[in-house]
Amino acid sequence: MPIIQHNISEDKLYEAYSFTQFVSYLSNLGGQALGVWLLTTSHQNFSFVAIVNAGFFLLSSLILFKNRRELTYLSVMVENESISLFQQVKAIYADMDDIFRQKESKSLFKMILVILVMNTLGGAVGGIYHFYLLDHTIYHLSYAQALFLIECVSLGGAILGSLTPHDYFGKLSFSSLLSLNASLFVLLATANILDFSPLVGVACLAFVMYLMSKSMPKLDTLLLSNLSADVLARSNNLLSMIFSLTLPLGMSIFSFLALQDIRLCWWVFLAGSVIGLILSLEKRSFSGKKV
Repeated sequence: MPIIQHNISEDKLYEAYSFTQFVSYLSNLGGQALGVWLLTTSHQNFSFVAIVNAGFFLLSSLILFKNRRELTYLSVMVENESISLFQQVKAIYADMDDIFRQKESKSLFKMILVILVMNTLGGAVGGIYHFYLLDHTIYHLSYAQALFLIECVSLGGAILGSLTPHDYFGKLSFSSLLSLNASLFVLLATANILDFSPLVGVACLAFVMYLMSKSMPKLDTLLLSNLSADVLARSNNLLSMIFSLTLPLGMSIFSFLALQDIRLCWWVFLAGSVIGLILSLEKRSFSGKKV
């Protein structure tokens, strides 16, 4: 992140992160397709696939080594005084809290709560559909075809969102995007609870992925624009670690609920969405009073 911060102007950061996210989606999709094809053509020769994988890592290293002079960043002052891990985390938290209070009118704690809820729901929705489609069909599609449609819609929405950083939604604040995401999760759960056409839920899911692909670059841009280089990487790693913990948690909880009762699962999903929406809409002034 310090390399991007140093080499890209502030007004281009959001566009750069959106494009980076788009490349990441394509790389994951292409890598999975290539891996399956190699396994099939090599008759499950995992050693061969591992060698090809190592070759790609070597190629990436050579490209980075060749362009190493362009990977510049600001020098970071190394403090001689020893600082405990707790003090470092406390300082990082204070810096990020100031940023969110100034830019988003919310405390860092509340923003983290909202993002944790959204990450938990977003990471679980795909798994819920695996169980939901066992008893529901989408225009007479088979189970495999319906799952493929869900994956295509999700990926398509995410890619489209990454490719359109300057549209109306790309100009919204990070908090506004979270509120819209929570609202769509409410609509998604409500549509499935009331047994609306599955296409209503699919449309909501596509829009959710579209907005989520704009939310994370917006968060990265917010940090890059306001944090100094010496704490930028640590701050981003701290947030990434916290957010990553919610993905398996959400999958586990909602998969268990879906196994018991899919309608109960959607009701809990709805409750989580409403909580996320309330947290994302509530603002506080700098004096700490609700507005």
